Amino acid sequence: MKIQIFATILMLLITTFASVNLLTESESLENTNTEQVVLETIWDNHSYQFWNVHPMSIGNLSTVDFNSSGDVNITIELLGFFHDAGIWDRGQVNYTIIVDNKSIFSKSIISNKTIQHIDIKNISSPINIIIYSTGSDNESTPIPGDFFIAKTKLVLTE
Repeated sequence: MKIQIFATILMLLITTFASVNLLTESESLENTNTEQVVLETIWDNHSYQFWNVHPMSIGNLSTVDFNSSGDVNITIELLGFFHDAGIWDRGQVNYTIIVDNKSIFSKSIISNKTIQHIDIKNISSPINIIIYSTGSDNESTPIPGDFFIAKTKLVLTE
């Protein structure tokens, strides 16, 4: 009698472990099938170096419109250096992303590097990237004039 109970419990344990293993394998198969399919990749890069002694500004508006709708992954690398002029306000670069007349990202830097990642779900409207910068150059120092570099990678996925 004890052997039959032991055998029954053993069979139940083996069946339970086998079922759990099958469930785990099917879940992992489902996870591998959900990889994102890249539909389109667009780069939007801008840079400028100020060589003028007096303050000056520059601006740019880029409109990115994909051929279809989906999720967009945006990677922004923004680098800038603006010296302290002393006589007037220090220069800077302002970087803004607008979708459907709403600002979804805005960053202003004076002297550093930043990398940002933004995910936008189910987008079908254009993406506007606005860059505005002011700066100057101090010819009496060996430091190069104010500058910025803005690299943007936009990836549309299903």
